[in-house]
Amino acid sequence: MPYIIDGATYREIAERKFSADHSLNRFENSDYEIPHVRHSVQHTYSKNFGIIRFKADFDRDVKISNVRDKGHISLHFQRKGHSLAKFCDIKNEQPMDAGQYNMFFSENYRSDLYFNRQPDFEYLAITFQTDYFLSVLESAGAPLRSLEESLRTGATFALSDRPMPTGPALNMALYSLLHSPIADNLSEMFINSKISEIIALQLSQYTGITSRRSVTLPGKTLEEVYRYIDRHFLTIHSLADAVKEFPVSEHQLKLGLKQRYNTTLYELLQRKRMMHAMQLLKETGMNVNEVAMEIGYSNATNFIQAFKRHFSVTPKQYKSLS
Repeated sequence: MPYIIDGATYREIAERKFSADHSLNRFENSDYEIPHVRHSVQHTYSKNFGIIRFKADFDRDVKISNVRDKGHISLHFQRKGHSLAKFCDIKNEQPMDAGQYNMFFSENYRSDLYFNRQPDFEYLAITFQTDYFLSVLESAGAPLRSLEESLRTGATFALSDRPMPTGPALNMALYSLLHSPIADNLSEMFINSKISEIIALQLSQYTGITSRRSVTLPGKTLEEVYRYIDRHFLTIHSLADAVKEFPVSEHQLKLGLKQRYNTTLYELLQRKRMMHAMQLLKETGMNVNEVAMEIGYSNATNFIQAFKRHFSVTPKQYKSLS
């Protein structure tokens, strides 16, 4: 049985905030004690948006019960670990693994949150005032009319029925947001520009999301195959490797990945390996050659070139920034 924490306790550390004007406010909330959870929370917020970076070690399974919050739009990025949300007004559960995200909206948030026993958990939530986000959609024009209409109804919804892969461009924008290279007197301008970039990158996927068809593979669902790839990305090298545990064909998997996730197996494996390499460079003492070998490169030069294509910096440059 998970340890139960009431939603009011969770709100003490992770409540969505907006300021009265456009000035940027920051504070950390790490002193509020929660049993079985060692956490740190960083808040950055202004009139139109708020940023919450929640990092934690969970010593046992935890359920946060009856979380309530005021109306807002939330981009939830799972940076490390795994979480699961059950919204009262959304039919499907919302699981999320590292490297995935989704957008949620409600005028009256009510949910239960679940966190497995796990170390080094991290999510990033970027929340928006509804009126501000609607103004962004209005300026974008016709392609986003259906999303605009959904927001105006006030009904609770998730943008995608499944979590979406963050992708290289969003990963780099998020990294820049969290590790601003700009002096403090210019950081407000920089953060506002990064928020606009993240909105644009996220909305650019919307047309593709609305056109995806549900693909069910015989015997096992596409989601199960996707999770298998997610767990074994270091040892999978081909479509044949990915389907060997499932009664499906390579063609079915290839089609399913394209339709549901708008990706290929190669792109998915490369994204997972590069994110793993980034984590190893940041959190271990491994050098570039060792990281290259760990993720399957026999030649460090090829790894360096692939890493730079993915993140626009070399592994050595990234390690110096971490």
